[in-house]
Amino acid sequence: MALGLKDKPNELRAVLEWARAAGLFHKPKPGFRPGCPVHAAKLKGLLQRSMTSNDVIPRRWHGCRNQLSGSIPPELSNIGALQSLDLSDNLISGWIPKTFSELKNLRLLSLFYNEMSGEVPDGIAELPSLETLLLWNNLFSGNLPRSLGRNSKLGWVDVSTNNFNGSVPPDICANGQLLKLMLFSNNFSGDLSTSLSNCSSLVRLRLEDNKFSGEIPLKFSTLTCVKFEPYM
Repeated sequence: MALGLKDKPNELRAVLEWARAAGLFHKPKPGFRPGCPVHAAKLKGLLQRSMTSNDVIPRRWHGCRNQLSGSIPPELSNIGALQSLDLSDNLISGWIPKTFSELKNLRLLSLFYNEMSGEVPDGIAELPSLETLLLWNNLFSGNLPRSLGRNSKLGWVDVSTNNFNGSVPPDICANGQLLKLMLFSNNFSGDLSTSLSNCSSLVRLRLEDNKFSGEIPLKFSTLTCVKFEPYM
């Protein structure tokens, strides 16, 4: 099936319009997993402000595994209906726009394997619908928002292989739905948050290559679903 990318390989608008007509965009179903309807299409060029109009981007836009560059347009936050944004595995730089705090319907934010930097805005922690936050393999730094997990529905958080520091947010397991928490290869420090040991929903947890101190909380033994694997 021809994708219609040969004539205008660098024009996001043309690709997005084709993808929408082909039915690649749809309302996410409960428990949906990240995907890339417009992936590996060799898209190049800067992310444009024109891609932020409601008539171009639907509720779900996945453009991972391309060669998109530049920073994420803050105007993207004008699309209040946006539920899923996957721009992973590109060449995107800059930081997460603070205006993303306005995306109250956002369930998936996937930006891993890019060249992004700066801190995660506090507003990300206040997104009530957020379930999946994937930021690994970037240049992010600073502390994670202290309220991360308190006001959202987080089930999967991966911020590994960055330059984050500070302590683990104390309420990251507050909703009781967190299944995967990946924090390895950063500069996190301090005692392991007792909130982790009370998170009975965890099934995968990686903390190696950080600067944690103190003893492992005894309550970790109550995490019956976690599979402990030796780090080689």
